[in-house]
Amino acid sequence: MPLYAPDLATVLTESVRAHTKLVRFRASATVDSVLERRTRVQFDITANGETVLLRVRESATKGRGKSDRTFLFRPNQTIAYDAVANERLVRPVPGGLNRLQRVIYTLGPTDDAVRFLLQPSELAAFYDRLRSIGNWKVQPNRIVRNVKVPGGRNITDLRLDSAKRLTSLSLSSPSSRTNWTIAYLPYRAPALSTPRSAKLVPAFTVAPEPPKYVNAAAENLANSMVRAYQNLRRGTITVREPSGVTTITLDGNRIREDRRSFSYAFDGKTLTMLDPRRRIFYRGTAKRNRIPEYVAASGSLSDSISRQYLLGRIPTRELLVPEMRVRIAGSTVMDGLRCNLLQLDGPRQRVTLVLRADNRLLYAATTTTLDASGRPLTNSVRRYTYTNLGKPPTGAFSLPNRSGYTQRPLPMIKE
Repeated sequence: MPLYAPDLATVLTESVRAHTKLVRFRASATVDSVLERRTRVQFDITANGETVLLRVRESATKGRGKSDRTFLFRPNQTIAYDAVANERLVRPVPGGLNRLQRVIYTLGPTDDAVRFLLQPSELAAFYDRLRSIGNWKVQPNRIVRNVKVPGGRNITDLRLDSAKRLTSLSLSSPSSRTNWTIAYLPYRAPALSTPRSAKLVPAFTVAPEPPKYVNAAAENLANSMVRAYQNLRRGTITVREPSGVTTITLDGNRIREDRRSFSYAFDGKTLTMLDPRRRIFYRGTAKRNRIPEYVAASGSLSDSISRQYLLGRIPTRELLVPEMRVRIAGSTVMDGLRCNLLQLDGPRQRVTLVLRADNRLLYAATTTTLDASGRPLTNSVRRYTYTNLGKPPTGAFSLPNRSGYTQRPLPMIKE
């Protein structure tokens, strides 16, 4: 037992004083809340004076998938990266703002855990509210209030470390519960390095609501598949299906797709298309995300893998929709390759993905459409092979005209 019984004001004043010294620090705060449903947010904060690195990881909620975003707040600029969407942004920030004000300027309303760590006056104001109510049990490193209310009890439990820094705060009532835990970590300078593959955007894309994963293993396997295609920037994908063979060649912003009935190539600026059926050659300047429209206007269709890349999306992610139930259906060996089976079951569709264990890319995909009673209507199978992954491709990203073909500008599309 302590040798003395400290009063509430002394303990809270010592805690504010300890937080005022946090000019250069690193901490991780986890906030678990239970209201209508449970949510979890983790904040990783590194501060060096007015420069702040803040990583925010949020669990999935109804209508929105989980997110993982990192922000580097400088006195006049914010740089940010979204690890889920592989997007980055750069924004100016008005001068004269303190470090918390710059966070709020960019993110809007900010959790109290972040406010307390970045601005001690916010913590002091919270402590002032605690002082205004009674029934506290005070210890040197813990303050508890437990009172009976209609329907149960209201409990506030605040804990401090030996340096008087806030380490946990639990607020519970008959209808809700919020728990903060804060860990103080060895300091390292705040810095943010974004991947070269990250797309520069004016605002981050909100992650869609995830499917229903049977367990964490199914979610991890699905996420590793999405990351594999997110990181696939160079190489050749060959797609085989009953209708024929399609070859897709990738090199950063450049892309080429070849099949017997139609080919197109984009070198980053110029789109060339070859239509052997009508013996027409198209050439013109194009924007990458409009290429599927040019291909459609010429009477053909781009492959679903190509189309996702061209539109700035990640192939396979479009399969992970809320109505799907996702589970691991076992493992197998295909052509000497060890593979995992990922099963996606929806009300009108069943998809079986055969994923290579070595790189999590698709080996095969079987899609079965179902009628209202769940009976199979149609079935399609696609098989995939990969060559020169991560290596500069040898193929050209500009198609030459052929003898006897009519050369035309790109077909008209809607602006």
